[in-house]
Amino acid sequence: ASLSEWLFEQTQVEVDLSLHGAFITQMANGSLPQEVFQTYLGQDNLYLREYARVFDSLASSARDDEEFMWLTSSALSYLQEHGSTHSRRNITDADFENLAMPVTKRYTSLQLDAAAKGDRLMTFASVLPCQKLYDFVFSTLQEQGVAEDNPYKEFIQQYAADEVKESTRKLSAYLDKEAALVDSVDPAGSHHNEERKQEALRVYREAMDLEAAFFQQGFN
Repeated sequence: ASLSEWLFEQTQVEVDLSLHGAFITQMANGSLPQEVFQTYLGQDNLYLREYARVFDSLASSARDDEEFMWLTSSALSYLQEHGSTHSRRNITDADFENLAMPVTKRYTSLQLDAAAKGDRLMTFASVLPCQKLYDFVFSTLQEQGVAEDNPYKEFIQQYAADEVKESTRKLSAYLDKEAALVDSVDPAGSHHNEERKQEALRVYREAMDLEAAFFQQGFN
């Protein structure tokens, strides 16, 4: 298995915390309170503001033009993820500091800290869980069937779309390419490479854990 596949396989407990948590369960059956969803959306806009900046950081050290263009384009798209229909406004640093809830701050700090260190493998390991989890969770809900009158049907379909799967494939490939580059630079350092793999798992697992907490904080 590739590193990206292995990381996902190793974090099924954390994935299930999101999939079977109250937020996703209630979204699936349409009973999720609107105020909880609106709290989630507000926090997600704050989260995506910082997430986009991490992608911008990765783009600045991209290995080739194709990677640079995809990461830059992705960064811009995250700023418009929920569109004008949810009244997304220009968010300032002060807004983030004043409005972001504890889990939002912890999650974005994990990603921004990895980016600040210039460690591309760990940075990819910190941002891939968000992409992979949404792809997996909402595809699962779509496969299970969503009632026509479910108020969250459109939201579920948005993240179960083929474009999301393609983005997951691309981001996973970049993480795997980074891991291969680390191996090629240090082919004799098998112990070092194993340490890097375990460190990537620690970061990936923490991000997956924070995903579940992020959904749950909408109820607070």
